Amino acid sequence: MLLAVVLTVGSGLLLLFSGVSKLITLKKYALHLLRDYSFIPQSWRIVLGYGSPIIELLTGIALITLTHNFFINVTALGLFFVFLAIHVNAVLKNDKSACMCFGDMIESRHGMPGIIQSALLIISVLPNLLVVHPVSHNHLFITYGIMDSSIALVLACIWGVNLVVARLVLDKLLYR
Repeated sequence: MLLAVVLTVGSGLLLLFSGVSKLITLKKYALHLLRDYSFIPQSWRIVLGYGSPIIELLTGIALITLTHNFFINVTALGLFFVFLAIHVNAVLKNDKSACMCFGDMIESRHGMPGIIQSALLIISVLPNLLVVHPVSHNHLFITYGIMDSSIALVLACIWGVNLVVARLVLDKLLYR
């Protein structure tokens, strides 16, 4: 199912971008998490502040390279639900502060745009969890051929960029 590849790889690209963006400003991101995420126990905030960009980066790479791997997709789904919970918590507290979801590279805030983006990310990995793929389906170019795989990768890039752009547009519209 090539659509599953497009959605999953696009989500992986977003995680890759987000993880790299946070790693570039790791200290600032970690301090932000330590200060602003009071609903997470202090000891966990330290681990998450320094570890979450690496988790995002590794999960993004895994989604791109092992697109149909069940464990990778479940891990990504869990990560996306954590993102969703963070933004739902922010909405409940009427918190519209900067979330540093993309480090310092792109300004984004907590709230409804994050909920929508998280929901789109969750929807993006669901096709891989609903369709059983043989083990051989983990190798994109072998499974689908060069032409179909190339088209899927271009569409995945477009999907990944659209996930970021949609977030930017929603942030601008809702938080003028």
